[in-house]
Amino acid sequence: MENNTLETQLTDLFNITSNGTHQVLEFKKGINNVIVFDPGANHSSFCKSSISRIDGKTGQLFYGATPIEEKITETNFEALAFQLITQSDNNPSGEQQFAQGMHRFFVLDTEIQAVLQHLPASIHPMDFLLIGVTALSGIEEKYLPGNEDPLVQAQFIISQLFVIAAYYYQLQNNITWNSSTSDQPVYHRFLQQVSPGKADLHAPLLNIVLMLHAEHGQNCSTATVRNIASAGGDIYTAIASGIAAFKGRLHGGASQYVSQMYNEIIQRGISASEFIAEKMSRKEVIYGFGHRIYKNWDPRARIMYNMLKSDDPVYAPVDILRKLAFELTDHVSNDTYFSSRFIFPNPDLFNNVFYTLFGMPSSMNTVMLSLCRVAGWIAHYYENLSDRLPIIRPQELYK
Repeated sequence: MENNTLETQLTDLFNITSNGTHQVLEFKKGINNVIVFDPGANHSSFCKSSISRIDGKTGQLFYGATPIEEKITETNFEALAFQLITQSDNNPSGEQQFAQGMHRFFVLDTEIQAVLQHLPASIHPMDFLLIGVTALSGIEEKYLPGNEDPLVQAQFIISQLFVIAAYYYQLQNNITWNSSTSDQPVYHRFLQQVSPGKADLHAPLLNIVLMLHAEHGQNCSTATVRNIASAGGDIYTAIASGIAAFKGRLHGGASQYVSQMYNEIIQRGISASEFIAEKMSRKEVIYGFGHRIYKNWDPRARIMYNMLKSDDPVYAPVDILRKLAFELTDHVSNDTYFSSRFIFPNPDLFNNVFYTLFGMPSSMNTVMLSLCRVAGWIAHYYENLSDRLPIIRPQELYK
């Protein structure tokens, strides 16, 4: 380039705008001989979205234009799923119809059951979920004959994820499926299948946890879903691919490692401070802390932390885990080594406490997160289609 200043070079290549949080560099038309090398794509955007927004600097998460703290007080998970997918906040009749559709689809199909019950007993529950979701495409016509309504398809998929997860738990624990119908939300009916005696007690808590994790922008699994959508892949394949990405230990799978951390500390009888000191001396990862985007407390973690601070007796069965979570939080929060590096508790530190309360084994932690996130995945799949974005085809630099 003949121009010497960086500013001139940039304006030759990009239209430069601002979205209120970041400077946005958008390639001008006709620029096809430049490649941006951005490992991890931390500074690259391949889509525009109105589904959610993260302000990592201040530690805020918005669903649409509404802060997560407000959203969880004014709705429930089923209505929130409708809002995310349709990107609308004021449609009570639509929300009710959407919820009723999910209730109708909460059924264990005999063909899906035949596939799943013959999988190896040692299969990881995330693989069980992935196989189940993929198989749903084979029975869609049975439940959605001639359907062309994306919202009905979304009802079917979300509800069936709860069914498949519950069925895995039942197979592992020799529990028989309860085929009775109910107008309760799908998360309540899920609990009725896995721990019927405590469903009424735990359903309100599960509802909040589900909403906290329903959507979180362009993370690895959501970007994977959009990749499949851009290729013209069907929604079942896209959601299954999202689940596969989510299983990774650096993504949703980290929640299972937090559970292992809790178990190690308790079994060895050491303090949270001793455990952290050992990990730091060996330069090992301490799961449950830090986030790539947030430079402050993740708002979801703060909400769960405050929930667990309650003296409500519902938390009594997990008092040991609660106490340990608080000790870990206090140590990291008061250590300048962590705060100077913007390392704060993330949701995984507290998710495990709730999932244990609900009776879930640690291996199902990421499954529970998937039940939350499926609403966001579906929202992004359909937004990608409606925006008619081209197939995602990143460049590579030969080395």
